[in-house]
Amino acid sequence: PYGYGRPAARPPAEEAAAPPAARGRAALPPPAETPPPEPPAARGRLFPPPEAAAPRRAPEALRPEGALRPEAAQRLEQLVEAQFGVLHERLAALERRFSAAVIGASQQWAGHPLFAALLGKGMRPGTIHRLFDAVAQRGIDAGAPPEQVKWALAQELRREIDAAMPRQTAGALAFIGPSASGKTSLLLKMATHPHFLGRKRPAVIALRPEEQPGVYYNDPAPLYQQHGLPVQSVGDADEMQQALARAEQFEHLLLDTPPIPAAEPEARRMLARLARLAQPVMPLRVHYVLNATCSLDEFDLETLARSPFPADAIALTHLDETRSWGRIAEWLVRYKKPLQFLSLGPRVPDDVGVFSPTWFIEEVMDL
Repeated sequence: PYGYGRPAARPPAEEAAAPPAARGRAALPPPAETPPPEPPAARGRLFPPPEAAAPRRAPEALRPEGALRPEAAQRLEQLVEAQFGVLHERLAALERRFSAAVIGASQQWAGHPLFAALLGKGMRPGTIHRLFDAVAQRGIDAGAPPEQVKWALAQELRREIDAAMPRQTAGALAFIGPSASGKTSLLLKMATHPHFLGRKRPAVIALRPEEQPGVYYNDPAPLYQQHGLPVQSVGDADEMQQALARAEQFEHLLLDTPPIPAAEPEARRMLARLARLAQPVMPLRVHYVLNATCSLDEFDLETLARSPFPADAIALTHLDETRSWGRIAEWLVRYKKPLQFLSLGPRVPDDVGVFSPTWFIEEVMDL
């Protein structure tokens, strides 16, 4: 109200002459002109003007001493690429050879007639692939003559079986096995054959099991007597001593045993008892008798090797009733147990034989 802070009033004529934006405001003085900033004193030395820059040198002058010329570098690059190409081809060829030897051989043999023939013998595909792969590594391919391939397979199978050659063993032979394995039938054929044991009559000892209520045991002694064989049934240590005294005049001694129970605790108890009864018989070679028509895959020889009455060899029966000779070959390859005696049929005494790896493989391969 007292006029403080208000601009002095202009005369009416001067107010009218002022621009609209400046009406009612105090007149401001015009801005002072600012001269452009001068460049720093050192700018000319650090950043010379374009016209003062040094002239560019030719590419030849910029190349370090000892560097290749473009033409030589291009030739070197081409040579390196060519060498890499050769190395790539060699690696590819090596890979093809490796695949053919390790993996591809199985595929190329899958259509071979021998492959199907071995499948028909009961041999597993994995075993057949392994045999054919081994043949391929020896340089025999699918285009080789069939007879050459067959003999090569037979040699490889013979090498894998690696069973001990059977031999006639002087002294006592004991035969153990489960029910229906054919122990008694095999012993009867061996004992009555005119040439199997060197034309010398053997004596037979039939070991009895412990008497148990309600358990029936068929003593084989009367059967041996019907065929004119000297036999004695033994159930304790005293009877064993008497039987051994009577058998001293015989060249061969055969021990027949009761069937081994299927349950492992009962089987171990029976085997321990048989081992005690047979302890005075020295030397003694124990054969485990297996029925070839049964599933050999379910039988574990490692468990039998840890039993109280371990087996030294294997005997196979009922070979005339099975076609799975290839599966038997697999089983022999896996366990590496010597196979000595065979029962080849029901006839007494003719259908008995000694195992020969060469004969067995010829039968498997139809040679």
